[in-house]
Amino acid sequence: FFFFFFCVAGSCCVMHHLFVLVHGLGGDGQGFAYMQEQMKLLFPSSALVLVSEANSHWGGTLKGIDRGGENLFLEVQNFLSEHPTVNEISFVGHSMGGLYARHCIGLLFQAGVFARVQPRAYVSLSTPHLGSTDWQAYMPGFSKLAALFAGRSGLHLTLSDTDTEQPLLAEMAREGGPFLAGLQAFRVRRAYGVIGDLKVGFPSATLRAQHPYTTHSPPPAPPDSRYPHVVAEETVTVDEPNLQLQPAILQSMLMALQRCGFERVDVQLPRLMAHEDVVVRRWWLNWRGKDVVAHLLDFLSQYVNPPTLLSTASTSSSASAGSTTSTTS
Repeated sequence: FFFFFFCVAGSCCVMHHLFVLVHGLGGDGQGFAYMQEQMKLLFPSSALVLVSEANSHWGGTLKGIDRGGENLFLEVQNFLSEHPTVNEISFVGHSMGGLYARHCIGLLFQAGVFARVQPRAYVSLSTPHLGSTDWQAYMPGFSKLAALFAGRSGLHLTLSDTDTEQPLLAEMAREGGPFLAGLQAFRVRRAYGVIGDLKVGFPSATLRAQHPYTTHSPPPAPPDSRYPHVVAEETVTVDEPNLQLQPAILQSMLMALQRCGFERVDVQLPRLMAHEDVVVRRWWLNWRGKDVVAHLLDFLSQYVNPPTLLSTASTSSSASAGSTTSTTS
């Protein structure tokens, strides 16, 4: 149940930070059970957590990134109307959920929501910001295959959609447009990518023109023993134009997002389940990524008062099944 403290007779209401957790293609809110549990531990009274169910399971994620963003927008709007104590908002999106979140953010910006609710942090985990175009160089018919298995969402991810003047992901990265303006309104933007992720290309997830690590130039050793799978953190800078980026529109998308001002975090996890491990989708199977979740939440704790470090807090060893939409209050 919820505790509300309303302003009465000169006393001030207790305000809350809202975290919106957004899953990706084929997912549901249960994939955030572990992270939700850790947020309850870390922010017992200062934050609320909305685990999105607006686009659930496989069928609910095939209708396009725009439709998913619109559904998320309505879900967030309804939550805000039911929780008037929310005065700050942050988004955490996993995989395509990071694109749903970016589309939703553009709609919130257009609706004037950020005039009353401060946008604080946008965080993506293995999100294909530049789409999933890697295979098209080797498989010319890949976009048709993606559309067959992932519907309109597949067309959006391969930049093959023709509903509008330019692909949706290009419009979402257009400078001067509402989607990029909404993203820039956040105090901080951070992109996590997993080296060797078999589902989302590492450069696309970390806003790079090409993969920085090779056999001859391997990732560095983790700089902090508390996070053994986090190998590097840095501020994203604008790359020199890379003519090898295909299709050519990727160049303008990449540079616009880089100019938006991101931080990137490079993560190294075992390849087979890396895409799910980064969010600890199922504790019993994806527990290797728990230090990445701790790293993410320790970062977010800077934006919620009072700050507490999850890496030094006592944590539960397993995720409770729980409800997928809840508050920490």
